[in-house]
Amino acid sequence: MLPRLLECLGHESARYREGAIHGLAACGPDIVLQHLSRIVPLLQDPQDFVRIAAVEVIAKVTDDAESQLAMLKATVVAPVAVAPNSVRNATQGVLFGKDHALARTPFEAGFDEALVRQALEDVLLTDPGGAKFLASRKAIWSQDTVRRIAGPLTFIA
Repeated sequence: MLPRLLECLGHESARYREGAIHGLAACGPDIVLQHLSRIVPLLQDPQDFVRIAAVEVIAKVTDDAESQLAMLKATVVAPVAVAPNSVRNATQGVLFGKDHALARTPFEAGFDEALVRQALEDVLLTDPGGAKFLASRKAIWSQDTVRRIAGPLTFIA
């Protein structure tokens, strides 16, 4: 079954690709980690629902810097779907809502500053009423972080 799932990750049908991602997830975290290099490229899939599936599965098994960088890049791609079913909604909590450097001090986490800023702006502006997410960051983000994203914060206030 595993060889067939891996083959389907590259299938021409987006539904097959999505199904293969979920199929690998059902095989367990060890299998997902073994084949992460085959799943990460699907964060750039032309179909949002495939990218969302990749975000969800990757987020369950790792939050390493390489995966976070791939998800940051997926976050800034122009959305095809709209909230709450967009890649940005899927990456919001994974990238900025957990307890790791990117969530606590996004501009000091070692990623390209422009990419981090754009991802944060895109996430914030996707759901301007997203008070719950913003409230979760209020006690965590430094004044420097708030200053760097003051424009979108002012817009959604």
